[in-house]
Amino acid sequence: MLQFSVYERITRNHDDCEKYISMIENNRPPYGDVRCLSVTEKQYESIRLIIGSNEGKNDYSDEDFIEI
Repeated sequence: MLQFSVYERITRNHDDCEKYISMIENNRPPYGDVRCLSVTEKQYESIRLIIGSNEGKNDYSDEDFIEI
């Protein structure tokens, strides 16, 4: 299992992204690990939401989405 918690941080540019990654490195947890993934706005636009069976179905409305 790779995912326990997911945190998101939107930055203005690559330099800001590197700044926050440095902050994480300087405050790394004593146990476990942290993985950082940088995604451009263009890459984020191509995210696909794939939903399985209707059991435990999440009802998504337009209010649940933020246009970037």
